[in-house]
Amino acid sequence: MKQSFKKYFVVMLAVVLISSLMLGCNGCIKDPPTTTPTDYTVDIDILPDLYDLSVSANDYAPSAVTYESVVRSTQADKLLAKQESEKEKHNYIDTNSDGNLDSNFDTVTGKYAWDNVYYDADAQEYVWDEDGDEGETTTFTKIFLFCDINALIGRMAAAALPQDKMIELIDYITRDDPAGDDYLMTAGTGSAIRDYEELDELYDVYDEDDSDSNYRKLQQKRRKVMHEVFGIFQDDAASAARTAIEILAYAQEVVATEMIDDYEENTGSRPGFYDFFKGELFDYDTLVYFLAFNETCGATGDYLLSNVNYTISAVNKKEMTKLYGYYYQYQKRDFDLFTDTEYFEYLDLSLLDYYDNKADALKYRDYDREHYAGAYRYSAEFYEKYYQAHFLFQGKQEKQDIRVYGVDKDWSTSYANEMQKGCDAGMEATLKLSDVNWEYSATDSNVTNYNIAAKAYYSLPEDDRTGSKPSNEARLKLVKLRVEQLKSQHYTITHKSIESADLGNALKYQIYSFSGDYARTLLSNRKDDIYMTAERARIAPDDTEKISAKDEEIGRNTAMFANHNYFYIEKGNVTHQLSIANEYNWGEIADGMEQTIAYDFEEYQTKYLAGEPPEVIDGETVDYNDPVDIQFEDTLIKKNIVGEGANQKKEYDTDWEISRLLDNHENVFRYAFGQVVVYYMEGDNLEDYTLKGEYVTDSQHAPDSIIDPESPEFYNNTIKAISTSDFEKFSSNAINYSDYQEESYESDERVELALFAAGEWEGILPTNGNVSGSPSLYTFQKTETVSGNARNYNYYLIFEGWYVDEDLQYKAELEDDQFGEEYDYDIRLYPGYKVIKVLQEQ
Repeated sequence: MKQSFKKYFVVMLAVVLISSLMLGCNGCIKDPPTTTPTDYTVDIDILPDLYDLSVSANDYAPSAVTYESVVRSTQADKLLAKQESEKEKHNYIDTNSDGNLDSNFDTVTGKYAWDNVYYDADAQEYVWDEDGDEGETTTFTKIFLFCDINALIGRMAAAALPQDKMIELIDYITRDDPAGDDYLMTAGTGSAIRDYEELDELYDVYDEDDSDSNYRKLQQKRRKVMHEVFGIFQDDAASAARTAIEILAYAQEVVATEMIDDYEENTGSRPGFYDFFKGELFDYDTLVYFLAFNETCGATGDYLLSNVNYTISAVNKKEMTKLYGYYYQYQKRDFDLFTDTEYFEYLDLSLLDYYDNKADALKYRDYDREHYAGAYRYSAEFYEKYYQAHFLFQGKQEKQDIRVYGVDKDWSTSYANEMQKGCDAGMEATLKLSDVNWEYSATDSNVTNYNIAAKAYYSLPEDDRTGSKPSNEARLKLVKLRVEQLKSQHYTITHKSIESADLGNALKYQIYSFSGDYARTLLSNRKDDIYMTAERARIAPDDTEKISAKDEEIGRNTAMFANHNYFYIEKGNVTHQLSIANEYNWGEIADGMEQTIAYDFEEYQTKYLAGEPPEVIDGETVDYNDPVDIQFEDTLIKKNIVGEGANQKKEYDTDWEISRLLDNHENVFRYAFGQVVVYYMEGDNLEDYTLKGEYVTDSQHAPDSIIDPESPEFYNNTIKAISTSDFEKFSSNAINYSDYQEESYESDERVELALFAAGEWEGILPTNGNVSGSPSLYTFQKTETVSGNARNYNYYLIFEGWYVDEDLQYKAELEDDQFGEEYDYDIRLYPGYKVIKVLQEQ
């Protein structure tokens, strides 16, 4: 499934929001800015290390504080009033026959009814929504509804949260929420509870639709939350970390006692902490986080049960305080770098492909350089400590993911382990390259020349740029843009501060990152499959429409797993790639780049359009047969033609160092630069299709020229057109997909699915269908034995579209002219046909 912002539910109430900031960093360097240096070393100041809060007990386990009784009573009253209003808002309260208020447990259904809209009174059953959750009430809000207010304040005191910060935190939790459904984006408005629910919702919105507008909304909401949290805790990262830890521990106490007690009172049975989370709260991810947190804090069971009221010993607070302290300080330094006006201007500029004027291009450059130098450029030694803490905890989450979801894991790698190894191998080198890149952009002309090329290309109509036949103008402008990009890369690898070992080690980081991301994707896919299956079980049995939709969702997810498994396990070659990462002659690679930069592609385009004959230049024959973008690739990346006739293909010429590099690491480079490859598979034994005898079309209705798969003639019962996805109607249909057309795309670019419009096909079709000028029609003759007699049949295969699975059950569809499947990763597409069997005249 698509990997974008993956949310982790971390801490209750306002402190949950602290940790949502803390979890913003999943890789060693996130999108380092574009830039480069002088002939020696890059003149950039290294940021001071963030403070390790696990060193001193004064940071991770100071003595509890005591709040003034009047102040504590006032804050408790505010919390209690907020709790009561939230109970009413989330349908927590239920009036019994005696007039007393009770929890919203429905004894008829045996479920909590957080939102009564899902209870069907006529059917007398609880109806789950299609996503399997219970309205918009988050797990941490549910926990707040059950908590003891004085105990909650007591946890703040145990965290040694100063009284003034305690008051500010409770003020944030208990603020009035304005009416209306608009997201609260202004600091100082709304409660922590409302903020957390909206942030949770916006993560979901962005996961479903990663448009620029949704990304901006998410970032605006995160910025709002940062204002609230950093405004309370200021530079006191230790208080923030300790408060998060104490409230997480108390949240589990509430679940294990108050919530499970309430459930037992209503049902007579008492589930364990683990089962209650999975069954009643139906929240696997929060359970995973709790279990990883508890393991870090020394728990011996599923939750923090001890003889001292679910408390954590001082020594067992060290690691979580260190981790949360790093997260808090890292995010706050980033937050403090810009004002809101500057931040959102920077954000908006970062979403553009080009800038209309030089001033905006340089403004974005200035922001980007300041951001890198002021928020990201720590030493490699510090990042080693930072990510050791981060990935140690990530590894525990992965282990608990496998346990909680029940994943049958058949791959050996772990995201956390691969990323840790990548940071160990290539962090220092990656930072050196980023420094060179940072200094390169200091030269205005480097930035403005790139922007001129980007503007020339991206300002063209999309139809001119995309598709199987971009215009010649677009091809040349794309080449000019690629040349500008190549200049930056050439400058980097030839810089005197960069050694071959640096480039090899940075490559290792990218290989490990590729491997780790695929390992995480495989696990995420299996988790999705298990969770969706559990969702399906919670849909009302008579709701066949929702069940059918969920079945298709599960099936498509399984098909994507087959693709991930193929491209990672079978095609990844991670071990081999790592073994040769330091074996390249980067001087030869630089020479190849330099030759390409110097090539006159504009002159080539002129001769190509004029149909000029071949000529010898510098001892090499230049044919003017290919469009200019193909010539650019052939100049930079040498290839040899292998095979004959229709089977001819280009393969990397491994005598050319750039080609050897790509031959070994193409998948990693595509991944690193945000590209995916689509294999348009082709069946090499289509004549094995054999329709059963009852599906024969009369010869007078033979479809000699029909190429439209939706032709009305297929629906008037005169032609029996059977889709290859209807397996049961074939006596033989096992097709080998051993050949394919390959096409690379930007991950946010339109994939060229074939479309039939205005009487013709556009887009990529299977090449084995190129027959008689009708590229979607394939015909053959076949002799079959019927009742002991040989019969001759004409078979017509009419292309009907691409499928995402080899069993042809899930069609790849376009939504708003975009490929409907999620393709952040490489994918194979399989052709489906309508098959028509016509008896030849005897």
